Amino acid sequence: MDLSAQPPRSALELMGGVVMAGRTLDKCRAHLAGTLGEYVYDCPLDQRLFEFLGTDAEEFARVVKVARNLTGDHAAAGAQGDEAVVAFIQAKLAGRAEEEVLAFNQDFLRYMPDLSRPSYQGAVEALRQRAPGRDDLTLWVDVIDVEEGRPVPTAEAVRERKALLGLAE
Repeated sequence: MDLSAQPPRSALELMGGVVMAGRTLDKCRAHLAGTLGEYVYDCPLDQRLFEFLGTDAEEFARVVKVARNLTGDHAAAGAQGDEAVVAFIQAKLAGRAEEEVLAFNQDFLRYMPDLSRPSYQGAVEALRQRAPGRDDLTLWVDVIDVEEGRPVPTAEAVRERKALLGLAE
């Protein structure tokens, strides 16, 4: 995966029932291939995922590397590589209640970054251009998806997501 040419998956895409896992996998693949571009593998949000799973960036990368070697595809590893990582995630979650996974997902999705920080300048500009006047796009997952060129969620979809997450407007 070359993240200088395309963004990683949205953090909203579930992998093994967990948010952020597919995005972290894409960043890990790019890290191993030396094609991260401006992305960071083992960033604080990846670390939240690793902590929840009871792993770290090194162990996760070893699993991804083994999956990549098994498939013979050193750039992406494709569906077979995804399956190996899903199996790893499921093994890490074995014995945990479904409610615990749901709570992690919801807590993760509630994250609202401080958009005044210089590191979010690109995201703020993307919001201005692609979603002018939309001050409801405050969740990290929505901000990043807009910045990376995914469809801008409707105001209704944002309200529904925030309501499901227990966030008041």
